[in-house]
Amino acid sequence: MSAPVLSTNAPSLGDLARPFGVTDRGLTFPSDGVRLSYDDIARQAATGGRYLTREGVRPGDAVAMTLSNNSASVIGAMSVWVAGGTLVSVPPVPRHAEPSHLDGVRQALTAMGCRTYLADGAAPEAFHAMRVIDLPLLIGQEWGRFDRDPDLPPADMALVQFTSGSLGTAKGVAVSAEKLAGHLHAIAEHTQVDGERDRCFSWLPFYHDMGFVGMLLTCFGRRVDTTFVPPGEFAAAPARWMIGVAQTGATLTGGPDFAYRLAASAVYPEGLDVSSIRVCLSGAERVQWPSLTGFHNALAPAGLRWEAIGPCYGMAEGVVAATMTPLGRGPILGPNGHVSSGVPIPGVRLDAAPGPEPEPMRLGGDYIFDGYITASGFQPQQGEWFDTGDAGFMHEGELYVRGRLAEVITAAGRNVFAEDVEAVALRAGAPSVQAAAAFRYGPSGNRFAAVVELNHRLRPTHEDAQAVGQKVKGAVLHALGVRVSPVILAKASTIPRTTSGKVQRARCRDSYDRGDLHPRVLAEID
Repeated sequence: MSAPVLSTNAPSLGDLARPFGVTDRGLTFPSDGVRLSYDDIARQAATGGRYLTREGVRPGDAVAMTLSNNSASVIGAMSVWVAGGTLVSVPPVPRHAEPSHLDGVRQALTAMGCRTYLADGAAPEAFHAMRVIDLPLLIGQEWGRFDRDPDLPPADMALVQFTSGSLGTAKGVAVSAEKLAGHLHAIAEHTQVDGERDRCFSWLPFYHDMGFVGMLLTCFGRRVDTTFVPPGEFAAAPARWMIGVAQTGATLTGGPDFAYRLAASAVYPEGLDVSSIRVCLSGAERVQWPSLTGFHNALAPAGLRWEAIGPCYGMAEGVVAATMTPLGRGPILGPNGHVSSGVPIPGVRLDAAPGPEPEPMRLGGDYIFDGYITASGFQPQQGEWFDTGDAGFMHEGELYVRGRLAEVITAAGRNVFAEDVEAVALRAGAPSVQAAAAFRYGPSGNRFAAVVELNHRLRPTHEDAQAVGQKVKGAVLHALGVRVSPVILAKASTIPRTTSGKVQRARCRDSYDRGDLHPRVLAEID
């Protein structure tokens, strides 16, 4: 499919850290009590860039950090770019992780010559051999005159994203400055982001591409007044998302599908008004129609318009976004009840089947990543197309994503994806089921097993869990023609997830086989 053309030339990445006299808009971090205008950030980034230069960071050097949703991380990231360095985004170490969890990332950083780690607090043990610079030191220097042109020096790469699911394989996605700047411009053009008009509220983690590139940098590039809270605030109280939108009058926001489900079941105060939202993105995982309708039903009384909800599709290898719902159109159901992920954004090309049967999808165009960073060094992306590992199809110019090819079986002559099983489980088990992870199982991997998390607020008993399990098992057989065995009914927070909240099916299978899940299992249906 041909790539749409941008209406104007994209600015350089250096424009992110240049002051433009914008003192009335900026970034707010309520949890830290910090508010910085865009000119404040530009001045601090200039100072931070000089500090890094004095500490020996040279143009093209890689500088690693774990980005948190706070002002220190924003200034640290901008300082790296002002100094001409390559920002390496390393996700946090999950709780209960093995000590060697980050070894692969450390080896990859060593291979790319990364010698500096910016720490907001104690640095992970894996990075102790590097030169560790405390962010408070970097941003705490006395401000000087902005006398340095922040245009990016000739670094080969602007950003390396070790995504939340890549720690095990330790593959960093490397993106050049030109591609990053162009992609930010494409997203802003598609959604018509306007710093004079828009406001953004987000809890999405900066260590994930949707939070950092999709929210922070896109809004930064257009100088949108934005409020960020830590992802933990949403996890602890999902109502905080829409309450934050209402308090700030945000026009832009978004989250993964699971966030829509949690927000749909939250309790909101009377008089809540979210009518300001004009773009509410749903991405990072397969979009489920019941999640969208449930979310809208819950928030429509507060003024949420269906047309504001925008399913999208993307991945770090495509910088962040590949397709987005046409602005002001809202979600639609296509062939066989699948949800459209929208149209390719400017600069993106897709190679996908014309539908309705899914086939492997390939991504092309201006925003394909430059290559992977691994323990073996830099491995450049080869050829015009990148195999996404996903299956989907195009219909009337829009993309429909079915699921990961690694978790698919053939039944009655058609492909059934793990995401299909999960969708049926969520729908059949509502409101008792809050999450599901399906995975290929058995000696030949020709059937599915599923772990189904039950809503802890309902205080399910063993008998309740058995009833839900039987209901889910029967619904999957009826809807998809496949048998799920076993169906494991478990307590909340049992399913292994990435640091961005996506289910990890392979880890779930391994944990079940090792017996790690058993203490949290309420019932099991063969």
